[in-house]
Amino acid sequence: MERKKKNRAKSPGQPDAEVLKSARELPQTMKSRFCLNLMPETIEESLIYCLNSLGCERGEYFVDSADYHLMLVTLSKELTSAQSKCGLMFYGQFGTGKTTFIFALLKFFKLLSSYPSAWTYQEVDSLESCYLRAEDLRFPIISHEKFLEAASSPILFLDNLGLELDKPQDNLAVELIKNLIRLRYDLRMMTIVSTPLDGESIREIYGNQIASIIRDSYSVIEFEWLPFRKQP
Repeated sequence: MERKKKNRAKSPGQPDAEVLKSARELPQTMKSRFCLNLMPETIEESLIYCLNSLGCERGEYFVDSADYHLMLVTLSKELTSAQSKCGLMFYGQFGTGKTTFIFALLKFFKLLSSYPSAWTYQEVDSLESCYLRAEDLRFPIISHEKFLEAASSPILFLDNLGLELDKPQDNLAVELIKNLIRLRYDLRMMTIVSTPLDGESIREIYGNQIASIIRDSYSVIEFEWLPFRKQP
């Protein structure tokens, strides 16, 4: 029995022009996926207010030293730069205020979420943040849930990179962190890392690929000064 051929309905006109028009409208200029549309001075002053607010909650006061002021200037410029990057790394020894500053940034980004014109995050319409301590990934019961949340959040604060190595059996945590950094690099999702580890230590622990991602795609901000003092 001869099978009848079905004629496919032809769409009127050719779609080439429409397709090309849409393609031409795609972004063609390389720039950071995440960027603040604010003057660096505005960011710097706002961060000082966030630090002061955090200090009030803790019964401490912020020490606005010249050195810390210089660090804030550097960070503010990084957050407004159009240069393509996917993260920031806060580097410094224990007790230099890296975690404290992360909590101040969490306040700042929460504040910015109410002002969409103050930031650009290409194809992302949220500044929802996830705070993750590296040592939290030691525990299998919570590591899977934490990993999924950290992988999908528009902004990730990964604190204490390196502290997951407290015990020899913490290899799972190291692998999760390597996968997390690689995944967010591939997606160019904004990631802010704090660590006491230098570049060579990062290479030894996490391998050449992770060290290269951080070296080439992260801006390093060095911490050397404790920003808070106890209230007298």
